[in-house]
Amino acid sequence: MGNQLVNNGLTVQLLSNRSLLTPHLTGNFGEVFVKERRQEQQGEFLHRRTVLAQRSTGLGLLEGVLKIHRQNLSERIVKILNDTDILFGQLLLDERIPVVTTEPELFEVAGSQNADTRRGREHIIMHAQAHTVLCEVRELFYPDDVIERARQAREMELNDEV
Repeated sequence: MGNQLVNNGLTVQLLSNRSLLTPHLTGNFGEVFVKERRQEQQGEFLHRRTVLAQRSTGLGLLEGVLKIHRQNLSERIVKILNDTDILFGQLLLDERIPVVTTEPELFEVAGSQNADTRRGREHIIMHAQAHTVLCEVRELFYPDDVIERARQAREMELNDEV
């Protein structure tokens, strides 16, 4: 029960952040990669569904559903999104695109048992200077027991490096 409370705090802390989640994921879980990606273009939008996972364990961490506003990004950025599995937040950071996010709306999805409850957030990423919408985001963490195993694995990695 103690681990669950600690993890509940971590999950809520990560979701409550009013910033890109990518640096917080890597800070808490080490290298993160896109384990699954599906996307399609519909008009002005690129719809992208991803599963992000911890590189060292392969544990799924987060499911993301993104509605990317292609018209507010350069053709080069859209091409990178189409051709690679880069995390959207990482691409924004790598390209030094200044962003702000709206206040996240937090939600829970109940599982068949309390341990299966998942926490998520919805928010909008906007260009900080142009004030244009870049992406509408829905992020949903895996259940707490999975997140706790990933956190512990990262802790063990860091202890092994010492």
